[in-house]
Amino acid sequence: MAYNFLNANEQVVMEGKANKTVFLGVNKGGTLILTNQRLIFKTLLSSKIDDIPLTSISTSADSFNVLIPSGNMIKVCTTDGKKHQFLVVGKQKEEWKQALSNVVNSLRG
Repeated sequence: MAYNFLNANEQVVMEGKANKTVFLGVNKGGTLILTNQRLIFKTLLSSKIDDIPLTSISTSADSFNVLIPSGNMIKVCTTDGKKHQFLVVGKQKEEWKQALSNVVNSLRG
């Protein structure tokens, strides 16, 4: 799918339906998009996007939220101390973690 918010030379690596935890178990639904430059969350009901530059990602790992008990949650931590939780579809959690790790590591050389 073509997105009008991508930068020049930005290419989609992976995308899929996901929920982003906003606070205390409140989620918003949308599409999680991994590019060669950013991790982007586009909400379903608006044109708003949240993006995380890959250069600011420090770690990605499994996550768990007591209010949303699911084995499909991943956490992305940034160098400024922010934590972002995404609930991905089905058994794609390992694919997302691997793709994130591959793209972030390729930027670090």
